[in-house]
Amino acid sequence: MKVFLYILAGLAAAACLVLALGYWVLIGAPVPSIPPSKTPPPEGFVAAEFQDIDALQSAGGLEVIDLDQHGKYFEHMLHRADGLIVFTFFGETENDDVTYAAYDTAGDLVDILNLPIPAHRMDQFFLSKDTYRALSPAGFSDAQPYAQIEGEITAQQLDQLNKDSDYYFTLSWTSAPRDSEAFKTRAAQHIFREAGVWKTLSTSIEQPYDYKGGAFGNGPDFELKTQYYHDAKRQNNGQGLLPEKAIFQLTHFDQQEYFSRKSASIGSTTGIGRAEHWRGTGYYTLTMGDGALTFKIDDDTQNLSGSGRLFLTAATHADVDYVFLKHHKRHQTYRVYLIRPVVQ
Repeated sequence: MKVFLYILAGLAAAACLVLALGYWVLIGAPVPSIPPSKTPPPEGFVAAEFQDIDALQSAGGLEVIDLDQHGKYFEHMLHRADGLIVFTFFGETENDDVTYAAYDTAGDLVDILNLPIPAHRMDQFFLSKDTYRALSPAGFSDAQPYAQIEGEITAQQLDQLNKDSDYYFTLSWTSAPRDSEAFKTRAAQHIFREAGVWKTLSTSIEQPYDYKGGAFGNGPDFELKTQYYHDAKRQNNGQGLLPEKAIFQLTHFDQQEYFSRKSASIGSTTGIGRAEHWRGTGYYTLTMGDGALTFKIDDDTQNLSGSGRLFLTAATHADVDYVFLKHHKRHQTYRVYLIRPVVQ
């Protein structure tokens, strides 16, 4: 009888441990684990030779172009037909102008366009409230006014204009100044291109339309391709961007603080937990031709399981002669650069 009671007690204790561990995991607590061994630096590694990514300077036969000079980076789009890549930047406040900086395939600045809010880009057209500009290999055109449609318009006529247009978007009256006529009359501004002519009209007809035309890019190759992602789980120490053009590598990761995997907690709105990872200083090397640029990132992340969050990307394209480097710190703004070989 005593043996049976001992067995029963042991099973009960084991069940309690299992339930406790399950609850521990369900509430999003870290999964107990032993930190892996730290990776030693490679032979000949000298940390002092690596620049800080927040203040990259041209070195090692590679030129660094700081794109932050234009504002807060938002996005970039490749216009293959024009041989340009347009980078979009915002100002310090939500009321500042939007800046579009057009660079050619060699990495030279071709033109800069500043547009007041609201500003929209639709393929090669850059639109403000009252005028539009077109992009060409030479840069941005002069401002051109819209053809104004005057008088009253019916909902059926508005619907037909939308169907006949190849580009179309609406500026809501809610974004107009409160003392403006548009706000008082709840008149939305409709901007569209019909038969090659950009037109505009204002109406209080509540007829919402989806953003029409203006795909962000010109076909499947409009974006610079992100080619670097360090994933220690796959034992991948960096991938070639385009092997004949650039090679990007994590030279060494100084593993300083270990974080075990953590499941998403009960009731989590995202359902995303925490990947197993190290935090420390990452040391990177970008090689282009005979040139090499080395830099470091403090408070960097090295994922050991899952995807985690990507804080560093390097991208290029077969049509361009540079690498676009983007770093995003936790809860901070981007640092963005163009890196290209020094022209002799």
